[in-house]
Amino acid sequence: WIKKGGTEYLIDIKTVQINAGSGVKFNRNLLEWYTYSALDRVSHVQCLVAFPYNPYDEDYWKKEAGKVSPLMPGVEAKVESEFWDFLSGESETYSRIIKAFVELSREGFTKKFDSIFYK
Repeated sequence: WIKKGGTEYLIDIKTVQINAGSGVKFNRNLLEWYTYSALDRVSHVQCLVAFPYNPYDEDYWKKEAGKVSPLMPGVEAKVESEFWDFLSGESETYSRIIKAFVELSREGFTKKFDSIFYK
């Protein structure tokens, strides 16, 4: 839940490979959030489902759009750059995040945690 520019955004972040028919459940959750917001007199609210990355070598919505129906891809359901650019208000946010992780890896940042993961 974040507030940005006078609008409250309720976001459900999901795993990227969803089950068939999940869109109906996602839709029900969003409708309940809109209902709770209306009862709480929140006038500027937007609810959406987010998928933080695209695991495919092609457009995510070609593979998964039918599974999120009746939600509208790019509007009520956002994936990868759609989501991260929406959050940051900047473009290319996802590629910047990936670049930061690559740089941290090159600098040996993960070695600091070897004792935790490799006992």
